[in-house]
Amino acid sequence: MEKEPYIGRKIDYERYQGTTSEDLISEILEQKLEEPTTKIKEEELYKETVVQSTQQVVSRGIDSKLEKQVQTYNQVWRPVIESKSYRRLESVYHQISPKGVVYFDVLDREIFITQTEKNFQSLIQNHQIGTVKRWNDEEIEKMFGKGLNPTSLITSYESAQWFAKEIPPLGDLVVLELGTGAGWATVMLYESIRGEHQDLKVKQYSVDMSPHAIAATETLLTYKGIPHIVATNPHELAQIQDWMDNTPEGKGYSGVILVLDDINGVLERFSDKSVEGVYSSHGTAYLSKSEYRNFLNTLSSKLKNNGIFIADSLNPLYTNRLDVGTTLSQMLAPKRMMKSLTKKGITYMYGGKLRNNSKYFPGEDVQILKGFNTPQAYLIIEWCNYLLKKMDFKRLVKTVKSLQVTMRVVDEYRSDVFPSFLLKDIVDEEKLNFQSLSNPPEFPIFMDTQGFRMKKKDV
Repeated sequence: MEKEPYIGRKIDYERYQGTTSEDLISEILEQKLEEPTTKIKEEELYKETVVQSTQQVVSRGIDSKLEKQVQTYNQVWRPVIESKSYRRLESVYHQISPKGVVYFDVLDREIFITQTEKNFQSLIQNHQIGTVKRWNDEEIEKMFGKGLNPTSLITSYESAQWFAKEIPPLGDLVVLELGTGAGWATVMLYESIRGEHQDLKVKQYSVDMSPHAIAATETLLTYKGIPHIVATNPHELAQIQDWMDNTPEGKGYSGVILVLDDINGVLERFSDKSVEGVYSSHGTAYLSKSEYRNFLNTLSSKLKNNGIFIADSLNPLYTNRLDVGTTLSQMLAPKRMMKSLTKKGITYMYGGKLRNNSKYFPGEDVQILKGFNTPQAYLIIEWCNYLLKKMDFKRLVKTVKSLQVTMRVVDEYRSDVFPSFLLKDIVDEEKLNFQSLSNPPEFPIFMDTQGFRMKKKDV
């Protein structure tokens, strides 16, 4: 029953006949003290009920989406993965490359594109995205193509493994991945951490500002059977975090939280000293130096003591223009070519030089690389050699095209890159409490990775 207001309330004068003014005042004061207390309790109970109801709605929504992912896996991907041809190809692929490097059959491209477009349309229709985006085939083709050969993926895999070994196991892990791309690194990062810390829950926030990237990453996560939730605005992210903090299901959740947002926007929403590790496979490489400076300062407050940051990037002083003859010879006879080149002391085959348009290296030329005699390069070379021997020309042609996509992306984006090997300069200039991590993976010279550990003075 709704209570009467204090102002304008009708008074029952007969009730108070024969009562002294002192007694009357005392009774009215007691009523005024008691009724607001009751009102406050009712308001608190109402707020608690609203919070619980909201959590239940969010929980049901998340449960429904997780169940749908299982259904999609069973209906779409399980028939593919359990086929004899897939199992045979995957087995050979992982004899050539580490098992943690994602295998995806190039002939399943149409399934990938179809599922990604469905995810994209769902993002637009079911989430509160401010600006309506249009489906872009070219953007998806770039994302998809980069992950269809082991040479393109091996560096992300190696840095993810490095990350998993270095992250401090301080309890269940909160990890932030900056820049998902198509999701190849997202999958390898999550699986690397889970493999290294099997007894811990992993909550991996993977961030990208492109709806295409989020949609493609959803496809790959479903393909790999990894649970994931999507947040497209701060309100949705806050609801998901509240669910994880305050419900049994949320506390027990281990999986990926895909966040459609810019890097700094998401980072600032985390509480201080709440994150065990931050990982970026090229995602932060396109920040300017001043943006990187602000990012690292913010990061230093968000990481827990001993928390880590690992970032990969291209090296803008190199670009790749593969010599067709040399590459074809390597694909036809990989072992013989490796032996011959190694005997001659050749690791890289150099071409000419280009004028550098990188703002970080004015006046320095860009060295063209025409060929490679490195362990990473021979992953795709040996895979193509296997396809040649089996006369599987359809897969071979598509795999070679994926390599061309990778080379084109390297050439297109290198001028905008702030290379990770310059991060130490910012750390020193800003006097940040980061220590360089030891034993980084050995990358080819056109790429770089750097790692840092937070050492807080007040701990």
